[in-house]
Amino acid sequence: MNFLFPSFLFALFTLSIPIIIHLFHFRRFKKVYFSNTSFLSFIKNEKKTKNKLKHLIILILRLLAIASLVFAFAQPFIPVKNMNSTTGQKSVSIYIDNSPSMNNISSEGSMLNEAKNTAKEIIKGYENNCKFQILTNQLSVKEQRFYSQEKIIDFINGIKSTSLTKNINTIINRQDELLNSSNSSNKISYLISDFQKSSSNFRKTNKDSTIHRFLIPVSAVKYNNLFIDSAWFDEAVLQYNQSVTLKVKIKNNTEKAIENSTITLKLNDKQKAIANFSIPANQNKTIDIPFSLTNKGWNKGLLNIDDYPVVFDDNYFFSFHVAKKIKILQIFKETPQNYIKTVFKTDSYFEFEEITSGKINYSSFEDYSLIILNELESISSGLTTELNEFVKNEGNILFIPSSDKSISIKSYNQFLKHFRAGHFEKPLEKKLKVISINHQHQLMDGIFEKIPKNLNLPVLEKYYPHKYSKLSSKTSLLKLENGESLLSINKVEKGNLFILNTSLKEDWSNFAKHAIFVPLLYKTALYTQNSTNISYIYSLNKNVSIITSSSLANEIYHIKHKEIQFIPKQRNNRGKLNILFDNNFNEAGFYQLIDDKRIKTNNNLAVISLNYNRKESELETYSKNELSAIVEEKGFTLLYGSPKIIGNKIKQLKQGKALWKIFLLSALFFFLTEILLLRFWK
Repeated sequence: MNFLFPSFLFALFTLSIPIIIHLFHFRRFKKVYFSNTSFLSFIKNEKKTKNKLKHLIILILRLLAIASLVFAFAQPFIPVKNMNSTTGQKSVSIYIDNSPSMNNISSEGSMLNEAKNTAKEIIKGYENNCKFQILTNQLSVKEQRFYSQEKIIDFINGIKSTSLTKNINTIINRQDELLNSSNSSNKISYLISDFQKSSSNFRKTNKDSTIHRFLIPVSAVKYNNLFIDSAWFDEAVLQYNQSVTLKVKIKNNTEKAIENSTITLKLNDKQKAIANFSIPANQNKTIDIPFSLTNKGWNKGLLNIDDYPVVFDDNYFFSFHVAKKIKILQIFKETPQNYIKTVFKTDSYFEFEEITSGKINYSSFEDYSLIILNELESISSGLTTELNEFVKNEGNILFIPSSDKSISIKSYNQFLKHFRAGHFEKPLEKKLKVISINHQHQLMDGIFEKIPKNLNLPVLEKYYPHKYSKLSSKTSLLKLENGESLLSINKVEKGNLFILNTSLKEDWSNFAKHAIFVPLLYKTALYTQNSTNISYIYSLNKNVSIITSSSLANEIYHIKHKEIQFIPKQRNNRGKLNILFDNNFNEAGFYQLIDDKRIKTNNNLAVISLNYNRKESELETYSKNELSAIVEEKGFTLLYGSPKIIGNKIKQLKQGKALWKIFLLSALFFFLTEILLLRFWK
């Protein structure tokens, strides 16, 4: 047992006062006059013994009462094992989890409010000269400093929920750094959280004997949550006035099945579709929402379901672009066949241009979605380099070899090697038939409504044998009967290289006149128009790349979100704009990209859709037994209870188990016993 104010123990000298009084009282004699004392001898002896016993008991009671009072004022306590020294200045770091999951409901109301109230009670349990520091998931600059008791309470009152999530190890490491940088002899850290398993991995947490760490779990009344996990388009190409299907994955993290719930789709602030769904308990389901694309340019979509109390994941924002026109460039040596020109010139959706290989303007490549190399005799290294940049910026290339005997296969192969697309061998004159179509590839989606059993496919008379290495990313779209490909697609950076292994001339193949030629050419031009993500995840995605124009390389781009406008961190390289997600991207929703010229018109260069991280939607937390195992292994102290209970426990842990109340009650008991004894013992 220790004493908080041991100097009060000097008052134990007062115990001598009742002893002295009682000793003098015992020596006093009283004369009794009686005619015959022989009759009083027995009574006298008996009374004398009883008086001595009575006075002795009263003396003991008074000594105990005075000693109890002295001990009470000295404030005795039993120190807590392994607790840091109670002397010297204390530095206290408190982490308040303000992630989206903390908006759930606890027995005290909002889990975040309970966490804030708990932090306040902890602070009240310390002396005024202690230094306090608060951490949240923002880890802002002002959270890196220590404050007084008064200022830290104001800081706590201003904490609000955020979409940011941090792994518990990140928080612990930051607390350790800040506490170890202080000069305090006592370093104490508190972690107040729901301790979700998805974000609370204690494996990398190391023990630190210089810091006393506390875990304080905040529990929800129910851990039920229905949320939209993700969404994507089934189609590889989004084309104006066409029907598309939006795939939506919904998760049911509840113990009950969801029956006949509703999800709504808004497109450009107008309700577009409604779908009903049912999901078994603790399962997920992907539902289809079909609709028509009736708006060109950027479209803003919003999915919504109703679920309470965790609502941050009930909305899902997405955006996509439907091109007004698709620009195509054909490069040729001499006058080409009209097959390709005929396909694209008849449709106003395509803007078709062609140019000879001697008049190429490399700076204009970024304006096109598809570049067709049609029967060039050779491909220069300069053209290869520029095409490589074009592909990096999500462009597509269609390579059609020449039928001319004077072609340079060497330059062809240097071009193919640059894209890791194998190499050509000398052309073979051999009749081959296409025997299969890769219907599993997105490019082939929608070409056939129904595939006939005896499908008439293109026939070749001559072709270039095409050999691939194991490192290539080739996918065959049309396969010949000898196992080689007539048409293949090679993924290169963010774009694609399509390779046709034959010429379009009639003496080489009937491919240009076959029914499959037109839809395949259309699909090639449209492919990857939807390559940009329709949504991004806050705190998971770090940036977004947007294709602009090299002529706008010196422009300053702005982001507009609701009524807020700011200039984001950005890098512009040859028409590829890289927007970095900084702290300004702090809320789910639509972020419109505009440049200086479009600020007044609100004409968007792009629309970036941001959603909260669905990791927070997985509400599974550590159980009491699991946390107990963690604290035993990692050296934490585990505390449970309401804010008031936690505050009292902190006071006990800080001062030990206080005993002054017990001694005060004991003093009252001894005084009361003495009074009763004097009154009734005659």
